[in-house]
Amino acid sequence: MFKQSSAAMSRGVLVGSPTLSPAALSTRRHRQLPYPLQDQSLTLSARGRHSLHLGLKALGVGAGDEVLVPAYHHGSEIEAIAQSGATCRFYGGTSRLEPDPDELEGLLGPQVRALHLTHYIGFPQDCERWRRWCSERGLLLFEDAAQAWLSTHGGRPLGTAGDLAIFCLYKSVGVPDGGALVCRSPARVEQKAPAGGFVMAAKRAVLWAAQHRLVPARIVMRNQGAGSFDAAAGFAVGDVESPPSRATSLLLPRLNYARVPERRRRNYLRLLAALGRRVPPPFEALPEGASPMIFPVRAEDKAGFLEHLRHGGIKAVDFWSVSHPAFDDDWFPAIAERRATTVGLPVHQELSDADIDQVVEAATSWSD
Repeated sequence: MFKQSSAAMSRGVLVGSPTLSPAALSTRRHRQLPYPLQDQSLTLSARGRHSLHLGLKALGVGAGDEVLVPAYHHGSEIEAIAQSGATCRFYGGTSRLEPDPDELEGLLGPQVRALHLTHYIGFPQDCERWRRWCSERGLLLFEDAAQAWLSTHGGRPLGTAGDLAIFCLYKSVGVPDGGALVCRSPARVEQKAPAGGFVMAAKRAVLWAAQHRLVPARIVMRNQGAGSFDAAAGFAVGDVESPPSRATSLLLPRLNYARVPERRRRNYLRLLAALGRRVPPPFEALPEGASPMIFPVRAEDKAGFLEHLRHGGIKAVDFWSVSHPAFDDDWFPAIAERRATTVGLPVHQELSDADIDQVVEAATSWSD
C-alpha cells in the first residue's frame, strides 16, 4: 500500500481532475451559460463517447464509410466510430499534433466521409482552416473538444466550425459526468432515466477537501498506486442512451464558469515558467484561447515519475499510455513514444498558488 510522506500530508493531496468546491457554486441558476449549453442543437448524454456515437448516427456515417482519425487518440472515440460500422484511417500529423495536409491527401478515397480533428488538452487546432479543407473536398468535419470545453479559437468557442462537435463537461468542471453534442443534423435518442450521480459529486467534493487538508490524505491516496489500464473498460462506449446524472443537471446551471479558463491559464503559465524545458511540443507555449486540461511533461521513466509524484501528494494523469486495439503502435513510432513518456500534472481551477508550488517542488525534485 502507498504511504504518503509527512511533508505531502502537511500540504494536502492534489489530483489532476477538477474538484468540486463550495466557491464554484452559486445558489442561483445562471441565465447565461457557456457554449454549447444553450445551443438549440445541443444533446446531452452521460459521456463524450455517447455524444460521438449519437452524432455519427445523426449524420448517417456508418458501414462502408471511412473516417480520418488521429493516431494520437484516447481510444473511446475510435471504438465509437467502429461501433457505428465505419472504418478508421489513421493519420500521424506533424510533430506539433496538427494534421499534415499532404498526408491527409494520400489517405483520401471514395469511402472517406470525414476528418476527425482533436483539440488536445484544450489547445485549439486551426478549426477554420480544416473547415475549409473539408468543405473543398465534400467531407464532414468532426471537432473533438472532449478535453477543450471553454476553449476558444479566434474569439469563437471550439465546436462551432464542425458538422459535429463533442465535449466532456466533467473534464473541465467538477460535475460527475456529462457529454455534450452539437450536430448539424438533430440527434434522435430516447434517453433513459438519469442516474443520481450524487456519490460521484461527493467524491469530487472530498478531493477538494483533501486538497485543503480538511480530510485525511489517506482517504484519497489509499490504493492509488500505478495500475494496469483495462482497455476493454476504458474504451467501451457503453449505453449511449444514458443521460447526464441528476447531480450534473443540478450543478451545471450553478457553476462559476468565468473563473475556469482564467485560473487554468494562470496555473499553466506558472508551471511553464518552472518546467518549460520538459514540456513536449506543441504545449511549450500557451496559445490565446486555450483552457488547458492538464500540464503535460515528458518523463523517460513514466511509472517512476508517477510514483514519485504520489509520494509528493500529487495524483498526476497517466496520459494516453494505451492505444486502441485497432491501431498498431509500430505504424507511428513518434506517437508511441509520446504515449510512453507523457504525464499530466494538475492545472485545474481549484488549485492555489501554494498548490502549484507543491507541484513544481515535486516535479523538479525528479530526474530521469
